[in-house]
Order: sequence, then C-alpha cells, then structure tokens
Amino acid sequence: MSSAGYAVTLAADAVQAIRFLLRKRPQLVLVDVDTPYLSGFELARMLKQDPAWAEMPLLLVRKPLAANQLMA
Repeated sequence: MSSAGYAVTLAADAVQAIRFLLRKRPQLVLVDVDTPYLSGFELARMLKQDPAWAEMPLLLVRKPLAANQLMA
C-alpha cells in the first residue's frame, strides 16, 4: 500500500494498535484476525462498539492457510 502512496503504520499486536489509534485517526484500519494478546475480532468489536470509532472503516484479514491446514 505504501508503494501506492498510502501512509502505512504497522502494529505488532492489538495493544500497540490501540495506542496508535488513540493518537491518530487513520482513514482505514486493516486488522489481522490472529493478533497477539487480543484477537482481531475482539479489537474490531471494541472499536465498533465505541461511538468515536464506529464509523471508521475496518477490514479484518487473515494470512492464507497452508495446504496441510485445509480440511478435505
């Protein structure tokens, strides 16, 4: 995304993401569902329940599963 001209900030976990969100107001938040400490689902739920963040676009993402993780 940065190569397309977007400013990108990475957070190592949900706690770091929350700290960033308290300082800045991004136009879009991409959240990995498998974040440490607090899942991406829990972070999304927290943000969407707060009226200050409820309208902010948020996209949950997950890395692709390996072939051995797929169910037949």
